[in-house]
Amino acid sequence: MYTKQFIFLFAFCFFSSQIFCQQKKEEHISPYEISRQKDLPLIGVGIGLKITGEILKGKVQSLTAEQILRLNKSDINTFDRSATDNYSGKARDASDVFQYGSYGFSLLLLLDKKNQKDYLTISTMAVEVWLINSGLTDITKSFVKRNRPFVFNPNVPIEEKMKMSSRLSFYSGHTSKVASMSFLTAKLFSDYYPDSKWKPVVWTTAVLLPATTGFLRYKGGKHYPSDVIVGLTAGALVGLAIPALHCRSKNNKISLSVLPTNEGLGFVMRW
Repeated sequence: MYTKQFIFLFAFCFFSSQIFCQQKKEEHISPYEISRQKDLPLIGVGIGLKITGEILKGKVQSLTAEQILRLNKSDINTFDRSATDNYSGKARDASDVFQYGSYGFSLLLLLDKKNQKDYLTISTMAVEVWLINSGLTDITKSFVKRNRPFVFNPNVPIEEKMKMSSRLSFYSGHTSKVASMSFLTAKLFSDYYPDSKWKPVVWTTAVLLPATTGFLRYKGGKHYPSDVIVGLTAGALVGLAIPALHCRSKNNKISLSVLPTNEGLGFVMRW
């Protein structure tokens, strides 16, 4: 089911390993830098998280008809309870557009010719953000197994409620993915154009896009408000952390390395 995604990811890793050395030969001033020593481990961690998340999701058991009939929305906290009355296909479809569209946010910076020399740096960070954020989201969903709001809605067909995905509510993956990409892009924009008067607009948009996505997921009956809040926060943190690890600075002494241990491989970060 996910074969194409993983083929792409491994192909990207191979492609990156061949070009990292070539990029070092280019002398140009950039706010970011990438290296095999740092980025191959980061991509490896991301792939590991993503694969682990998919494996754990596959082990989540669907609700039975009997379990569904015993559910009572009064057991949901008052802050989240209103979501159980929502169920909109149009809202869900619209949220998909936001999610898939967000994957290309950071690449918009390449429309400026002076940034095109950093195409590998920008795309590498985008892939790392997507992998790590998606993996963390899937792992969390699989452990928490929170029932989606529409499971409590009597107007939703029971066949829909009995799907495995109906137990993956916490936290909102759509919101976290859009947040991770929008905050990554806002951070990149701020560093590439430190004196731009558009920075307030860019950062405001970075918040509004995932917030809108989360609202659509709420209206679609897919998520509770708390799912959206946590998803936006988690995605934003990943989107900000990855470029922070790649900042070009004389005082930046962050390093990431892989070391063998008695139980396998270990990742060590020095700051």
